Amino acid sequence: AAERPRRGDGTLVAGRDATRLRLVVDAAVRGAPGPDDDVPRLGAALLSLRVRDAAFALAATEAADSATEVFAELARRLRGTPRAAAATLVAGISYVRAVGPMVGIGLDAALAADPDYRAAHLLLQAFDGGMTPELLAGLVDVGQDIARELGVVMPRVDPLAMAG
Repeated sequence: AAERPRRGDGTLVAGRDATRLRLVVDAAVRGAPGPDDDVPRLGAALLSLRVRDAAFALAATEAADSATEVFAELARRLRGTPRAAAATLVAGISYVRAVGPMVGIGLDAALAADPDYRAAHLLLQAFDGGMTPELLAGLVDVGQDIARELGVVMPRVDPLAMAG
């Protein structure tokens, strides 16, 4: 009998992250979180750093607008750190797409939900430091790489989705 993968070898965690990322991508493509019971599952999925970072890559896809709507809806319906993760994604995707007002709104919501949420602080530093959307867009490639490693097919890249 095959031995069940242990958490320490990364196999089980990668499988869970792949499942979580598929849930997030499916919601983004649909443009809605789905049934009420999906909202907590989506929030929990965003607590995985790899899932959150891969979800950021949606900024460069044909699902960018619907992904932003989904993350905004999650930020309204979740609390605590899951809310911070969703709001940070709204801010990050808006940032690389040069939708300035949504960056501030997303960061304010993220830090109100979890004042210690590191990704929100890093994005705030980039924003306050004047980092250009084009420079931040390099993180989209990282997200695409993570999705590929997890075996998750992302929506088609749309070069017009991002600023620049």
